[in-house]
Amino acid sequence: MPDDQTPLANIELNPFVPDWAGLETEVGEINGTLGLSTDEEALFFIQVFNAHNIFPDWIALNNGTTHGIEQSGTGIDVQLTAQIHEALSPYRISGGQHGTSGNNSDKLQTIASNTSTTKANVAKALQMVSWDIKVNDYGNALLDDNGNFIKKKEDGVTEEIWSKMVAYATANGLKGWGVKKLNLPFENYLIALPGERRQKMKKTVEEFSHE
Repeated sequence: MPDDQTPLANIELNPFVPDWAGLETEVGEINGTLGLSTDEEALFFIQVFNAHNIFPDWIALNNGTTHGIEQSGTGIDVQLTAQIHEALSPYRISGGQHGTSGNNSDKLQTIASNTSTTKANVAKALQMVSWDIKVNDYGNALLDDNGNFIKKKEDGVTEEIWSKMVAYATANGLKGWGVKKLNLPFENYLIALPGERRQKMKKTVEEFSHE
């Protein structure tokens, strides 16, 4: 939605957000075409909300991130993020970082150290890790010579379920970022995995996240 309409939508929806829930707003379109967020845009949003007695916990920016896997080598603009967070400091709001899959540990540590980011969204990398797909430090899945994901076979989803997932993805044209949509149609399969295997999946995700 255009910047003049997005705050109005937030104001209209806010009464339905329970007090115990964290509230995050977003400035600009993630991976959009209208350029990166600015101090002025972020201040406008927060000032409008505060004037209506709404105090978001986080603000997400269009700061160079993408939804899915970042492979451009540029990605999140840490300096811009720090600049906007500094401008917002009187309003006591933290940064919510979208699209951290595909950014390596050094980049994430730089963001944590140099900005007011306290929340990071990551999905695809953790899905790959939990399924026991080989990934690099960026969370990007490694591919074999035929361009297919490399299933390590020891843990994660079973070979039988993985075969079904690959067949479903192929039949529905799910490639790259699209494979994250496999979680919904295969939710019951994943929940029905033996407890010991699910605990290993959980531990793998925990260790990757901690690193």
